[in-house]
Amino acid sequence: MSEDEWEELKQQGSEQRSRYDRNEIIKDGPGCYVVMYNRKGIPTGSTMIDLEDAPFICDYKWSVTTAGYAVAWINGKLTYLHHVITNHRPNHYMVVDHVNGNTLDNRRANLRIVSKSINSMNSNKNLGVTSSFRGVYYDKSKRRWAARLTVNGELVLFKRFKTESEAAIAYRETKQEVMNGCR
Repeated sequence: MSEDEWEELKQQGSEQRSRYDRNEIIKDGPGCYVVMYNRKGIPTGSTMIDLEDAPFICDYKWSVTTAGYAVAWINGKLTYLHHVITNHRPNHYMVVDHVNGNTLDNRRANLRIVSKSINSMNSNKNLGVTSSFRGVYYDKSKRRWAARLTVNGELVLFKRFKTESEAAIAYRETKQEVMNGCR
């Protein structure tokens, strides 16, 4: 991107904002931030993107959903920013995963296309379970801690342990083998 093109993008957010204005783009090293505003012109968040993606996304008005994703109306359809950057069309089998778990980090290095099963393994632990560790629960009938891991519908790990920490270690080690280091 030339310096003139960058200056033009930067000028978009320099005046009083209305609900129809494009987003402000702020250059930060090799990437940039897209500042998103609500209908009243108040900043509601920002998303990180690579500098090379700025020209492709600057023509749309991006905002933040309640789930924390950057979205815009493109050709009459609500479209996620991570789908635009990866050029991925949503389907029932493969999704775009934010590797570090930050849904507003839309740099290419943080995005990957994976199965829904792999994506769910890269999410936060579910609330309301008996253990503080993901994939671990207390089996009352056996009076043991159980570790369970399913990938693409296949049961990869199901073992019981005397302690919660043993079960958590087994889950983490099995997950690392299957996922190649995904959190």
